Amino acid sequence: DKVVAIERLGEVGSAGPPSSSASAAAALGSRGARPMKRFVLRHGLGPPGGFDFQGPGSETEDELVPGNPRESVGGSSSRSALHGQGGLCEAPAMQRRVAQSEAAERSCDVELAQVGEPMTLFTRPTCRVTFFSNMHRAVDGPGRLAHQPLFGMLLSTSACVKKAGVKEWDQLRLKLVPVLQATGFHFLKAARAVLPRFLASAPACWEYGPPADEAADTEFVTENDAALDLWACSQRLHEQPVSTDGEALRERCEQARGERRAFLRRHSAIMRRETVVAQLAPPWKHIGDDSFKHGDFFTAASCYTRALDDLRSDGGPEAEVDRAAVAVALSNRAACLAKVRLWEESLADAWAALDSRPNWGRAWSRIGHATAALGRVQEAVDAYLEAVTFEPSGANVQALSDIVARRGANAEDAHKTKEVGNGAMRTGEHGLAVAQYTYCLALLPPDPKGLNSNNPSDEHAFLRSILHANRSAAFSRLKNWPLALADARSAVASKGDFSKAHTRLGTALLGHSLTEQAYAAFARALQIEANDAVALKGRQTCLSMLPLWSSCAARKRMRDRFRADLGRPSGSTKVYAISDIHYDHKCNEEWAHEIDSFAFQEDVLIVAGNLCDTRNGLQRALSTLNSKFRRVFYVPGNHEFWVHPSEATKFPDSFAKFLNILELCDELGVDVFPAAVAQDVFVVPLNSWYSADFDEDDPFPDPNSKTDQHCRWPIPDTQIWRYMMRLNRAHLEHLYHGCVLSFSHFLPKQTLPHFAHGGLPKTTGCEALDEQVRALKGNRRVHVYGHAHRHHSEWDGGVLYVNHYHGEEGGKNDRASMMLIYDGKEVCRTPKETRDGAPRF
Repeated sequence: DKVVAIERLGEVGSAGPPSSSASAAAALGSRGARPMKRFVLRHGLGPPGGFDFQGPGSETEDELVPGNPRESVGGSSSRSALHGQGGLCEAPAMQRRVAQSEAAERSCDVELAQVGEPMTLFTRPTCRVTFFSNMHRAVDGPGRLAHQPLFGMLLSTSACVKKAGVKEWDQLRLKLVPVLQATGFHFLKAARAVLPRFLASAPACWEYGPPADEAADTEFVTENDAALDLWACSQRLHEQPVSTDGEALRERCEQARGERRAFLRRHSAIMRRETVVAQLAPPWKHIGDDSFKHGDFFTAASCYTRALDDLRSDGGPEAEVDRAAVAVALSNRAACLAKVRLWEESLADAWAALDSRPNWGRAWSRIGHATAALGRVQEAVDAYLEAVTFEPSGANVQALSDIVARRGANAEDAHKTKEVGNGAMRTGEHGLAVAQYTYCLALLPPDPKGLNSNNPSDEHAFLRSILHANRSAAFSRLKNWPLALADARSAVASKGDFSKAHTRLGTALLGHSLTEQAYAAFARALQIEANDAVALKGRQTCLSMLPLWSSCAARKRMRDRFRADLGRPSGSTKVYAISDIHYDHKCNEEWAHEIDSFAFQEDVLIVAGNLCDTRNGLQRALSTLNSKFRRVFYVPGNHEFWVHPSEATKFPDSFAKFLNILELCDELGVDVFPAAVAQDVFVVPLNSWYSADFDEDDPFPDPNSKTDQHCRWPIPDTQIWRYMMRLNRAHLEHLYHGCVLSFSHFLPKQTLPHFAHGGLPKTTGCEALDEQVRALKGNRRVHVYGHAHRHHSEWDGGVLYVNHYHGEEGGKNDRASMMLIYDGKEVCRTPKETRDGAPRF
């Protein structure tokens, strides 16, 4: 090959072929041969003696092979084959190319950003999975295509940083990575969107094949073909002479049965094909709906027209037409024509839809929309009145209100129309009542300052509140709870001291399964008017439903919090307990702020009541403690049930404040329901109140006692403890196991240390509470209580009772340690200081 190359190189730059290496070198010395010479030198194809001729304008070997300008590159020298240090890579041309590459700005082809928060997997060792995606990158400019969706996962752990953990990491990686590769990307909604969708189990069109059926013949035949087959079969049987041979007769009968079975299979295939064809007819209505959603109104109108033609042509002129489907198609086409401002055509279709389906609210709303656009206001008002009567939806109500408001305010007509609505309510025509009340509200002049409670400048505030309350009642009868709730809140905003408005609000909230808020509304109505029978019944209904914990808030609380840490390793968390912090005293507030902000981030704190007196102070206290610990469990004490004069306008009674505290805990992420904090470790809050029979010497209530005089209860004071026990029953039904840590504010046993002088035992504890404590199943049980202000811990009947209070209400003891009751492995009772200093014992 080298010889052939040398001979061909002689033709470069000369008329005849060169015959020697000198002539080849002379030929390569020209400017036109420079690329060829460079190629020969790089690949070692030069003459044995090298190229010694240097023509004008040619580059020297010094430029190509540094360090030895006269040394041959293609000959016998060993350095000519070097590509590293001292070889061709150090040539000036190559150095310039490398310098240009390093000076150029680097670009990143793929940029992945973190998606959401890392997800912790409670494996051994514990690891975290972080998702990444390039979906955040926008298109660089017009005409550029969108980036191809790319996703990634990062599996990391801090437990295997040292060499000792390499083996555990390798084992975890080998087991977990294949699982994450197969299932991990299904956690991302954006990743699921680009995954291939499942194929349909049947063909989209019947032409691609018949329905799959093992007993069916795969051949498609017409009905006439099948009939001919049956006729031919019978003819063959009749044409054959009757034989006395039994074997031949049996053969003919078997042949006839086989042909009959074949005919039945073909006939069944025909029927299935016709069914599939009918089911897979072009769905013009659905195509029209999609076109309407995308704003293609002309295409949607055309599709609805095709749907109408199909509906009217099915079955011939004598067949009964689906009048409801025809009305829907006409109404939809009227909406399309209204979108393109063809009002007359839209009105004609709306009237045709009404003829096909009388007393249909949507058709009346189409008529009202078209007539309002044509400037025929009175016709539009009448149409929308009918629309609201037959279909009292939010859109129809708002449209009626807007069209009536265009006519101007008229308070006298509003009073007259209100009586018509009241009459409709008495006769059970709730749709008509909604229409009349809406008409009245639109006739009233607007509030000059908006919906401002007890606005003195609004002379129609009371009437507006009545109308909203009545319309809320009508919506409640129609089970339209969202509109009923909106009207009830408007009624309360217009006239805050109107008891019926609060009653309607409670009814709507109860319909929404917001039992806690409904109780507060009924209690407020009774605070305004104590003899309101509807409010009394509503409050009693709420009291009977609350122990079931079936409201939306209670179900969400249990669903989101109970199993959140069920898979967390038990050795990864510790549980501390404390009670009677009294955060509203300055020294105690300072103590709470001085708790280490990092030492307890993986631990749990139990607060057994008497944290603060007021709701605002309680919010600050819970926020502070929740920032110091991973989870905080809390039950109210007797101080939380106090309704101070400053809170009288917020909470009608103590139970309303209690329910509001539960709502506050949900907002702050504080636990008030049972939950697992780790594997086989459960924390169970128990609500409690004291009972007079806790005093063995005088087990009767003291009528002159002023303890908890700020509490206001909807039931007799002597029955509060029974109701609190009912609130705990649902929590006792869960299947607990392992270590169960329960806590309450009041004492569960008379034998526990407490103040026994005077009448204090009557307001200290409840013996029935201990029965619920012992009803909790578990091989290790701890119960934390408060209120006693006596540091104490003892085992009794397999249960460890612990009381660890913070300090007296006057703040004399400004330093207190928390009690460690679970160290990650076993139950314990170890004091733990939250800052430097000697423990207070």
